[in-house]
Amino acid sequence: MTWESILEYEAPNFKLWVGSYRNKLEAERALIEIKKDFPNAFILKP
Repeated sequence: MTWESILEYEAPNFKLWVGSYRNKLEAERALIEIKKDFPNAFILKP
């Protein structure tokens, strides 16, 4: 699956924002798939 992504630098770390979701339920469903390849992924609150 392919997601839209944005890479941001916030000292001293990089953040990779993946997708644009209307609600937390959509984000959690995508997170399940993303965690298969990136187990440390988590949902950020903008």
